[in-house]
Amino acid sequence: MSQHDRTRRGTRGATADDDFDARLNGRLDGPLDENEPFDGGDDLRYEGPISFDDVDDEPRAADPGGSRVVFTAHACLPLAETASTFGEMMLVDRLLSSEDNQNVRRDLLFRQMDDAYATIQRQAFFALFERQAHSLIQEGASVDALAEAYLQNLREQFGEAVEVADEFRWEWVSIPHIYNVPFYVYAYSFGQLLVLSLYQQFQQEGQAFKPRYRRILEAGGSVAPVKLLAEAGIDIYAESFWQGGYAVLSRTLDQLEALGAA
Repeated sequence: MSQHDRTRRGTRGATADDDFDARLNGRLDGPLDENEPFDGGDDLRYEGPISFDDVDDEPRAADPGGSRVVFTAHACLPLAETASTFGEMMLVDRLLSSEDNQNVRRDLLFRQMDDAYATIQRQAFFALFERQAHSLIQEGASVDALAEAYLQNLREQFGEAVEVADEFRWEWVSIPHIYNVPFYVYAYSFGQLLVLSLYQQFQQEGQAFKPRYRRILEAGGSVAPVKLLAEAGIDIYAESFWQGGYAVLSRTLDQLEALGAA
């Protein structure tokens, strides 16, 4: 999924079930394009787990008397896309396990790496720009100065790998999260790294992992992420936990590079 798609889908974690059904049904009216084996199911692989997450968390976000508490039914931003991202990874692994076409396998793996970059590294650089922009604005900086700061941010981010055209200094203006919801972008990096690390645990533990994962989903937004994850036996302050997520990416990259060498 492209960065534009990531930005576009940013609020989907709080989508109502009826809205989800309408949009999903609209996208599945026709057959999937056999020439686009991955794009055809892209919305389904993302939207499907969100609907399950919404259904799973709402009944449990209740007070002792049993009434539903709307305000805590949905997960907070850092956990809002846990189910969808986890579901994407399970689906991709399932597709890879049964796919012999090397071009399709390459496409699947490349998209996973592309998504990871767009959701982790790129969002982290957005957050760095936001911090700098707020400081510059307090110093009376002009819009041109903000644009120059953004351009330097891009060039530091991509280094010598990409020649960033001067016109990209204005890209930040087209990213509504930056000025509509300050520092919203951190949730993408946190959430993606979290799910990668959770997925690593799932691969290692199998069935034993499921009750802890279910607990995370069913809590909705009723518990702060640090406390909720701690209750599930996850220490987000442990470097080893986060390194597990990077191990998942490393394996994905190894598979992709092996296809390139074949």
